[in-house]
Amino acid sequence: MYSKEGFRRIYLLTGTAPEIYGTGHARRMPTVRDILPRCQLSVRSVLNRPEEFWDSGEGQSFLTNIQESTSQPGEELVVLDARDLDPSPLLPFVSVLALDNQSEARKKCQSEYFRQMPLLCAQRPCLFYDTLLHKGLSLATSVRRYLGPNSPASAATPVSNLRSASNDFGSTPDMLFYAGPPGFLSDALIRSLDEWLNEAFAGRYVRVGGKDVPALPFQEFQDLLHSARFFLGYYGLSLYLAAASGCKTWGLLSGKPYHDDLILQWSSQSGAPFLGVDLRPETQSEDGPGNLLSLSSDKPSASVQRIKGLAEAREGWRLPAGSLQQGRHSFLCAFRAVQRIRALQSTFELSK
Repeated sequence: MYSKEGFRRIYLLTGTAPEIYGTGHARRMPTVRDILPRCQLSVRSVLNRPEEFWDSGEGQSFLTNIQESTSQPGEELVVLDARDLDPSPLLPFVSVLALDNQSEARKKCQSEYFRQMPLLCAQRPCLFYDTLLHKGLSLATSVRRYLGPNSPASAATPVSNLRSASNDFGSTPDMLFYAGPPGFLSDALIRSLDEWLNEAFAGRYVRVGGKDVPALPFQEFQDLLHSARFFLGYYGLSLYLAAASGCKTWGLLSGKPYHDDLILQWSSQSGAPFLGVDLRPETQSEDGPGNLLSLSSDKPSASVQRIKGLAEAREGWRLPAGSLQQGRHSFLCAFRAVQRIRALQSTFELSK
């Protein structure tokens, strides 16, 4: 069975361990799968750390499977969505489309295919396709390339009908805070933000995520986004969803260097505020990117007042409705580019 793009089989290799990769890779896996409904698609999860995967039994088994499969006629492709996982071991056998990949192999790229898509040419090509704010990617391009859950604006479900989150209330929330999977944010950070945000928004505040609050099904989470006026979250897909749902979106410094570097890029380009406790020295300047709001952990009343001031100023990042609908088309363009590059490479090899 061949897809219309010319690949006999496509593998989706994605990082699904939330304690290592967060939840974003797993959440966009169904989106990528839906984009390629007519392909012979094989989904494989990566549960090891990127630096350990290829030496593990899981990685070795996958390479053996790839090597045996590619010995048959026809081209194959691996869509690699596991952040820093090195695509190099795959390239003797199969072409690779690497999503938001920041591995050492990327640093070796000496050429760019088109519109900020670095290309590594080995035995097979590896095209690096960013959807996040890596390597100078603009926020407008990141929005255009968004790959993740999406739904059209709809009338929000009454909050009283939703599962209990961190607060019991009977009206729509002013502030929704997404804390991610259990253990991703520190308990101390969550406790401080719960206290300050609840006071600043006079109880009209709800948190989703963290150890003590279960994640909501996507539709219920989407309904909460449509109900809330403000949203707070670390850099990830939920930030984009919130902005496109009409929330005034604020960023959060999570204490994770990877996500914090991205939130600083996001704030710099969007002009939106971000919150943080015990900020790194480079983020503490009054002239920092965006509208820097530092939460002082030893002065809770001052933190509450600063949050109130920010809410009264009605600041935050928002996107027009429908802004996240272009990602599928952009992804298919990159997908087809890999096929064209491989076809040119094969033609050149045959002409030798």
